[in-house]
Amino acid sequence: MPPAQARNVHVEKQEKDGFRWVRLKKIQWKDEMERERTWEAAERTTRAVGAPVDAVAAITYVVDEEEQELETKNKRKRVEQDGKDEQEQVVSTKLELELPSPMESAGIDLNQEYREGDQPTPQTMEKEATQNMLQPKRINARRMVLVSQFRPAVGKYVLELPAGLVDESDIQRDGPTAVQANAGVQDGPSGEIIADEAIDEENLESACKKAAERELYEETGLHGTANTVSPVVYSDPGLSNASVRFVRIDVESWGKHQHNSAESEQSRITTHFISASQPLQEACQIAKGRNMEIDARLYAFLTGFEEGSQMKDMAHRED
Repeated sequence: MPPAQARNVHVEKQEKDGFRWVRLKKIQWKDEMERERTWEAAERTTRAVGAPVDAVAAITYVVDEEEQELETKNKRKRVEQDGKDEQEQVVSTKLELELPSPMESAGIDLNQEYREGDQPTPQTMEKEATQNMLQPKRINARRMVLVSQFRPAVGKYVLELPAGLVDESDIQRDGPTAVQANAGVQDGPSGEIIADEAIDEENLESACKKAAERELYEETGLHGTANTVSPVVYSDPGLSNASVRFVRIDVESWGKHQHNSAESEQSRITTHFISASQPLQEACQIAKGRNMEIDARLYAFLTGFEEGSQMKDMAHRED
């Protein structure tokens, strides 16, 4: 007999006077072996009725027009160079047998042995020389938009994606609002709010796009167009049911917008622009240089972005 599914059995909300944004919950649940357990958790009090998501985070790209022009020129050069390489492939193969390598021409013995801990070997230097051969410089005209602000829960400034809550006003509905309506609303088994009629996906996606565009403008002064929306994901499921959807936003050109720092209800928000070529490295440099921490979701995204870019480059070289 297969084991049972783990499930929540009872949720006791710990209401405390003076807490506006969050509340605690004590959850009684059963594991796959039907053993009763207790879990302590927190949740936001601001989630819109019937919505499965609390907030949005904006993955925003801005185009640098000058570098875009340079990137276009360099792409054209690379295409021309690839064509020349194909034409000269046969000739190059023959010359390889006749001409010494650059290292051999310099009088360096490629067979010389080096002890461990010595300077890089000639073989290593040869490899690096090959990798650094002159070629058109790769330019990425896109910039990613990040923000930093003081986070009291951490006690430090944190570098993160522009983000904010999905408001009730972002959702189109004919029925109850989050402010009105006690009728037709109940608590689910895990403590979440459930409405009689859940919000349909098209409506919810539209609400998330609207919220992301608004938050981006409020925090950075940039106007962008929201395109794709991720599924609902959970920020820290061991502690809370707080959820987020990532929204891809494109800003046509930063030259057409007044980007600046903003004042939130909590603290000053500063805008940062990083290159889409090496975003993780630049984000880490900003954080280290300004004694800031990095949001885990941002770090995970930038790591995946760079890993994907490297794999794409490797596949391109193999082709």
